[in-house]
Amino acid sequence: MRVRIYIPEIFVGVFLTVAVFAIGLVAGSSRHQPADSMPNASAQQIEAKGKPEPFSVDWFTHDAAGYFTALLFLIGGAQACLFVWQLILIRRGLKPAEAAANAALESANHLRTTERAYVRMSHREPGIDPASKKVEIQIKNKGSTPAKIMGVRLGWVVVDAGETLPTVTPYERTEDHPSAQAFLHADSDFSVRRGLEIPDSIWVDITSEQKTLYVIGLVEYVDMFDVWHRAGYARRYAHGRVKNNLPFVSEGGYNYDIMISASERLTGR
Repeated sequence: MRVRIYIPEIFVGVFLTVAVFAIGLVAGSSRHQPADSMPNASAQQIEAKGKPEPFSVDWFTHDAAGYFTALLFLIGGAQACLFVWQLILIRRGLKPAEAAANAALESANHLRTTERAYVRMSHREPGIDPASKKVEIQIKNKGSTPAKIMGVRLGWVVVDAGETLPTVTPYERTEDHPSAQAFLHADSDFSVRRGLEIPDSIWVDITSEQKTLYVIGLVEYVDMFDVWHRAGYARRYAHGRVKNNLPFVSEGGYNYDIMISASERLTGR
């Protein structure tokens, strides 16, 4: 047997329910009003008699406005509690999301560090040819991914024996090599041959160890992550050595690999 419900009948039922409820509230409110048959009672006695006890059932149902105000207060309190609980749940849910985001960022940074290109400048032995005063510089990608070489600078610095290199690297004494641009795959290299135009008088002081000769330079490149880098190079000439007469320089600020911006480049200008 199918039950058929009509929309008008529902509206009528709701309307009658609300009407009965309202009549009950009005009736309950009217029984608390002072009677007109008390001619001898004072206004204070009537008012005191008509007031119910606070927080009692009569106090809540004294009139319709008071009842609905209390009901609204309870609903508002429930909503406030629900809102606070939702905030707590949201805060708890954000912690795993924040941890996952930090883990993803660390993974991306680790990938860039381990998988990016690392371009280095070195030299082919013996270093400086004493007869021609020439040196052959090797540019090699020792990283895991390709690199685009944007430029190379190379030069020399002479100081008195016993003195160290300047604190600020004197790159103004180096020359740009515009042709030294290439795309290097991992573990690939190319060379730049450069003649050191050192006057004979200074060369005599170098070979007699009255002065010290340094070869300095840099290479700038862009890795596969589109990040610019600069790698420094500095070696000291050791006259009389047959193999590798350009040993490593330990002074800070000369042998390094740093990230730079395109506007900070020193090559190709």
